[in-house]
Amino acid sequence: DMVLLRSSSAYGSRVSTPTNKSSRLLADIDVLKSLLNESKLGATVEVVTTVDSTQKALLNRPKAMLNSGVTLVAHHQSAGVGRLERKWESEPGDGLMMSVALHGDDPLLPLHIGNELVAALIPYLPNIKLKWPNDLVVEVDGKTRKHGGILLQRHSEDSKIVIVGIGINFKFSGSRPTTEAISLSDLVATLPDINVLTAEILKRLLGDSKNVIETYRNNCLTIGKDVVVQMINTEDVVGRAVEVSNQGGLVIETMAGKVEVLTGDVKHLRASE
Repeated sequence: DMVLLRSSSAYGSRVSTPTNKSSRLLADIDVLKSLLNESKLGATVEVVTTVDSTQKALLNRPKAMLNSGVTLVAHHQSAGVGRLERKWESEPGDGLMMSVALHGDDPLLPLHIGNELVAALIPYLPNIKLKWPNDLVVEVDGKTRKHGGILLQRHSEDSKIVIVGIGINFKFSGSRPTTEAISLSDLVATLPDINVLTAEILKRLLGDSKNVIETYRNNCLTIGKDVVVQMINTEDVVGRAVEVSNQGGLVIETMAGKVEVLTGDVKHLRASE
């Protein structure tokens, strides 16, 4: 399922094939290694030309091969997986597709990861925000548009190993996957170097988390919005999102009073809805 382009791995041999050094939109293992060595970051990064899903690839590895910082970056995914098992296919150069193994059981990890992605993207997109819990979004003409997503899944062998899937839209070679989807090329004239962005994200994810809740509240576009939260086993929650609790839950003022939601799929409502 996976074609290896180049690999810098503690577990296997190095494989090399010709790459286009001039491309800023395709991850290059040599450039990434140089950037990561400069920051003295203890990450093991692999770059592949194609894979069904970076997330599935890491989840299927034995835990002994998943030290914190093990990262898989793909040029192309044929069956990427998002929240609620949503799937998408991305073409080479269309965006950043990666999964990272992290260790820990901090309940605020999803918010921390969202914060660090925002911090990494702000130099390129100053109005980047988070839709609770961790969709990367921008607001355009009063409408929330999705720029990227984050998926956290625990490893079946060890619940303290968390595989973090990250997808960030650079451009759409084919049709736009959804009407709410937006890419960097829709918003800025110059796209970032994918290697620089990848290294910055890893540097932040593997660093210390500080002031997670306070920072998240500042990053969260959902606070103050009228929302509907689609729940898995209960009725949808409809109301105004008024705050994020210290536990990371979304507090919603409903007709029946305040409700704290710990998990769910949020839709921002416009006045007409």
